[in-house]
Amino acid sequence: MILDEGGVAPVTQISAELPITAAFGRNRGAWTVADQVVSSAQSLLISLWVTHAVGLTGVGAFAIVFATYQILLAVNRPLNGDPLAVGFSNAGRAAQRDASTASTGGAVLLGLLVGGLGVVVGAAIGAASGPLGHAVIIFALGALAIVVQDAWRYVFFTEGRPAKALVNDAVVLVAMVPACMVATHMAPRSAASLIGAWCAATGAGAVFGHWQTGITPSVSRGWRWWKATLHFGAHVLGENLIANFAYTLGLVAVSVVSGVAALGRLRTAQVATNAANPLFLGIGTIVLADGTRLLATNPRRFPRLMIAGCTVAFVIPNLIALTWWFLPNRLGIVIVGATWPVSRPLVLGAGAYVAGAAMSIVLSAGLRAMRYPSKAFKTRAFVGPITVTLAVMGAILWGPGGAIGGIAVAEWFYSVLMVPQFMAIWRDRRWETQRPVHEASDLL
Repeated sequence: MILDEGGVAPVTQISAELPITAAFGRNRGAWTVADQVVSSAQSLLISLWVTHAVGLTGVGAFAIVFATYQILLAVNRPLNGDPLAVGFSNAGRAAQRDASTASTGGAVLLGLLVGGLGVVVGAAIGAASGPLGHAVIIFALGALAIVVQDAWRYVFFTEGRPAKALVNDAVVLVAMVPACMVATHMAPRSAASLIGAWCAATGAGAVFGHWQTGITPSVSRGWRWWKATLHFGAHVLGENLIANFAYTLGLVAVSVVSGVAALGRLRTAQVATNAANPLFLGIGTIVLADGTRLLATNPRRFPRLMIAGCTVAFVIPNLIALTWWFLPNRLGIVIVGATWPVSRPLVLGAGAYVAGAAMSIVLSAGLRAMRYPSKAFKTRAFVGPITVTLAVMGAILWGPGGAIGGIAVAEWFYSVLMVPQFMAIWRDRRWETQRPVHEASDLL
């Protein structure tokens, strides 16, 4: 590959040498989508198990832990996964393995730091709320397994072997069933025990990933990896952190104002409406990957891709929410659990939030494809405080329904602000003059 004077290959040249049909061709694309479905099935399984096996207080504690889990992944991927996939997908196998050793070492380092901090926070919470504190401590002890297992998925994607990522996630999903059965038998109605089962099953995937790759993570190189690649994912990391922290603070507001049981009602409604999450995460990947190719080879088709993604993001969540709304209570109890009747009134607000979040995913991925992640970050930084304010006000005035409604309004406001920015960049073709993607050697 011929580099320019700054050691950077033009995007068009990279796209020509690594066409999307090769990196995300039909077979690989199918494996990638299938892996995302199985990965999301893990979250759905543990969520449904919790709603069936524990009371509303336990479901509320799990909601806090699950939001923390989402924040953890939102940190792990920009720090470790995304730079690996973008910088080394077109590198040789030896360079890929060296980079994978460093990036998974970064994941281990993150897991250890979060785990230690989580134990301290959980112990402090336990003094005021025993069930929630126990749940946080158990999750903190499993944080290392969670980030390492997620890091292996990015290793497989970078190597062009998404089928192995699917196998790894399938191991976790299969292991989760007996683990949850044992946890339910040993500690009935305990959210903490089920969280431990979830982390143990994920740990099985982390160990299995080491066997699949033959790679041993290097913590010392992980720190150097962070220093070398932080510039690459800093804006995405900031956007993810602000979005997830704002959402988590909204949940905390519900638990403080209305109690943990009210938060359990909200989490149950979200479990019902989250069935479309794998689809939207897949759409985000398609917009980021396939959109990059279209911008380099056939840019006129890029707006069509964005319109299609946004349309699906709007229609599917609201359709799912309406389906749950009209579902007979008896059937809802069978599917979700005994908490469904008191959670059903929140399902439309939860659906509106999922639709807004899905639109945000599509628009943010589009701006990243055009190499303008800073726009999404700045917009999220502006909307973040609004999200918290609306969530707190909604919780005070109308309880959990008002909180999720406030968060949904903030997500839609984010999308409304993003659209004109996207159109301005597209109309002025400013994306053609943005800084090209770094060559793999620049990331280490």
